[in-house]
Amino acid sequence: MDSSKLRLIASALLIGLCGHAQPASAQFAEKPAEGPTAADKETARNLMDLGRAKFDEGDYEAALDAFQGADKIMGVTSTGLWVGKALEKLGRLVESRDKLLEVARIPQSASESAILREAREEAAALQLDVADRIPELDFVIEGLLEPARPTIRIGESVVPLNTLHLPRKVDPGTHRIVATAPGHFDLKLDVTVAERERQKVTLLFRPNGEPITPPPEPEPDTGPNRGDEGMSGLMITGIVAGSVGAAGLILGAVTGGLSLAKASSAKEGCNDNICPPNPDQESDRDTSVTLAHVSTTGFVIGGVGAAVATVAFVMELTGDDSAETRPDEAIRVTPLFGPGFVGVQGVF
Repeated sequence: MDSSKLRLIASALLIGLCGHAQPASAQFAEKPAEGPTAADKETARNLMDLGRAKFDEGDYEAALDAFQGADKIMGVTSTGLWVGKALEKLGRLVESRDKLLEVARIPQSASESAILREAREEAAALQLDVADRIPELDFVIEGLLEPARPTIRIGESVVPLNTLHLPRKVDPGTHRIVATAPGHFDLKLDVTVAERERQKVTLLFRPNGEPITPPPEPEPDTGPNRGDEGMSGLMITGIVAGSVGAAGLILGAVTGGLSLAKASSAKEGCNDNICPPNPDQESDRDTSVTLAHVSTTGFVIGGVGAAVATVAFVMELTGDDSAETRPDEAIRVTPLFGPGFVGVQGVF
């Protein structure tokens, strides 16, 4: 069981036992984000008009800049669609399809206009056309001596080592490819690829005589080792909470017994709960009520302490040390006392 579930269980136990603690999340709930202001909307309209004018003139860089400004303000399907269109005109097909897919996946609202709905539909159709036009590169690596591992860059992007055997999607145009590997000469070449083209790129490595350092082996994960660290924070929390809980239960049992004894003494000489005036019996009744309140408090504290101790011990046994690595999220329990109630509030 992971720590998030354990924290939920602990919170439920505290709420069930006490019912008086107010969650910290309720005290610090974030206010909902406000939408764009009238000035924001007017700015976005002006940017969209500017962007469409630049788009019609063929100045796609300026159009993209304007459309992106409007999209940052509004973030709706119509602004995102034009960002994707401008990227497509600039030949940045990978980014264009990513943006168009983002627009197509914006959830439809019941109150949205026909313009926003049509923009979503257009983006969904356009991204399919763009996807078919994106070219790809197939890398073939030769001459590489073991245990060297290559690093391949396309422009500024590093190709993940575990994907070198898979086709790599790129924008159409010319790309600078740099390939390096320990103990081998660096390779640099320019590759030009057209739309819809799948091109094979052979990288022929040549040894340079330098020693090849094998990649470091990953260290085995042996789990948390606390043999030399003494008791963890969770263990200490469990022991303290368990001790407090046990003391609370003992207090509740003892004072509960005393309350019953005083109540029995107060009823002596009474007939059908009708008692003659007797200062001693009235004192016993008052003492019985007071002891009953103390007993209830003791049982509540005992139950909470037992619950906290149980959760702490389970988290310790499952190896969850998040409370130790993140002190601000460690388990904390604070008693609450007030007129007519007793409870606790805690952080788990």
